[in-house]
Amino acid sequence: MSDIMDVAPITDVPAIADDQLLVIADQAEKRIEAVKKIKSLVFRVTNFHDWIDQQGKPYLWASGAEKIARLFGISWRIDEPVFESLEGGHYSYTYKGYFTLGGVTIEAVGARSSKDGFFKKYGKETNGERKELPPSEIDKTDVKKAAYTNLIGNGITRLLGIRNLTWEELKEAGITKEKATTVDYGSSKEQRTGCISDAQRKRFYAIAKKAGWSDDEIKDYLKTIGVESSKDIPTDKYEDACKWAETRQRQPGEDD
Repeated sequence: MSDIMDVAPITDVPAIADDQLLVIADQAEKRIEAVKKIKSLVFRVTNFHDWIDQQGKPYLWASGAEKIARLFGISWRIDEPVFESLEGGHYSYTYKGYFTLGGVTIEAVGARSSKDGFFKKYGKETNGERKELPPSEIDKTDVKKAAYTNLIGNGITRLLGIRNLTWEELKEAGITKEKATTVDYGSSKEQRTGCISDAQRKRFYAIAKKAGWSDDEIKDYLKTIGVESSKDIPTDKYEDACKWAETRQRQPGEDD
């Protein structure tokens, strides 16, 4: 009895039929064009106040993400944040959200830790040298808000397929690295975000209300400088904003 077995010849059979490949290729090409169009619309609806330069890469602020969400009709649902204590007195916040566009829903996560260089605070030694302050000096609200911002940006950019954008792409829309705020780790909050501090925001609002501006009028003014909220007023526009707040002309019949 022979140990040699007859083996049927194997022929090359394509995993996908040629006509199916053509359909897949056509759909892929259409998706590429759709992503290009989405990017173009994203660049048009945002401005340089909505982007920051973080370690050489563009990072989308929540203000820009919210503009994009309104444009495309994106909705989301967010779970309560999870707080975690870490070594050395540090801590983190983590958000999970569910983002929906049309009939598609994805999950996204946003997390930030007090260990991030973004939140470091410094004081001065008696000899004048800079000293890093302990985690207890870091505002937990700042870390929590940053985790939320991270979630919103992640969810919206993932859903639209526009993650990992480059400054070269943004430059085509006039949004350049030079115009955007650069994150300087360990600097003040105003330096890190390019926006006014909470104390400055309160001062601006107090001046405006004392001069007689209504909340709607203040909101309308903020839109003229490209922001939705007084907390997003750029530091380089703060003095002009205060001058505007001071110079309201009272209408006939208004009380002094």
